Amino acid sequence: MWPICKWLLNRGVSPGWIAVLLRCQLMPVVTLYIYGCSLTLDDRVKAVIKGTRLANVLGRIPDEDSIASISDILAGHAFPTPAGDVTIFTHVDNLFAVSTTPFGAIKNLDSITEVLASNWGLEMKMDSRQLITPSREKPIIDSLYEWEQCDTTVVLGHTIHYSCSPLPAWPKLKPKLWASFFANAHHKKARKLPFETRLKLFDRCTTPLLDFQNSRLTPMATLLKLEDELQRKMVGILLQERKHDDEDIQAFIRRRSRKVTHVIKGKFWSERHRKCCQDWYHHLERHPDHRVHDHDGHDAARAAS
Repeated sequence: MWPICKWLLNRGVSPGWIAVLLRCQLMPVVTLYIYGCSLTLDDRVKAVIKGTRLANVLGRIPDEDSIASISDILAGHAFPTPAGDVTIFTHVDNLFAVSTTPFGAIKNLDSITEVLASNWGLEMKMDSRQLITPSREKPIIDSLYEWEQCDTTVVLGHTIHYSCSPLPAWPKLKPKLWASFFANAHHKKARKLPFETRLKLFDRCTTPLLDFQNSRLTPMATLLKLEDELQRKMVGILLQERKHDDEDIQAFIRRRSRKVTHVIKGKFWSERHRKCCQDWYHHLERHPDHRVHDHDGHDAARAAS
């Protein structure tokens, strides 16, 4: 924590504000509760509170300072794009490198790791080093023994496959959707609620989880079919339909399927997925000055929300 405070002090931040940062991160009393027992941590000189917006901002300082100090070196292994060369992505204390070759990506991250170790005393954990290439062939690199080559990796909650296919993410997403379903809309305390109320719980608790994952998943036909099938199963459970005594099992399945289709008509997950991707594409394609063109071809100003 002190190196970060020193970094802020050298860049003109007042000592008073730095003291406030220390107070917010180190001074709050932390009490641990375990099986009815409690333990209060009174004197904390090293551990800081994580998960806060302030901690996220402070955690970026060592990474961004290290990247800025060797930006010329990193540019030598950049990945070219129409919008400009790309080398490093950061999220708090996570680092992601892209390059035209596996060697270039590893070289950039190794360079940053050396600066973090020498200037900030921070080490990159060996089990957090992962490499993904667009083919299954393992590149021949001397330093590859420090890096685990994977078919998939998790980046900020999203499963990334080496082929960029969204299908490997589905087996990990499906259990989360079922867990949300049984914890909310089909919880044992919610089963006596009216169907409309349970359906609202379903739309407000389970569907947003799918929307979050779909923000980066390509709407492939196979994936869209899997999403709709799972949605139909869940809504079918919420309907709590029972087979009539004089009804054939096939007739019951068809009757319940018709009711499910009527309930979710116009709200299929596949339609939400496609719309999410279309909206994101339009967002990326909008003009940088936040102006849009009306149907007559004239510029129309868009008010900032």
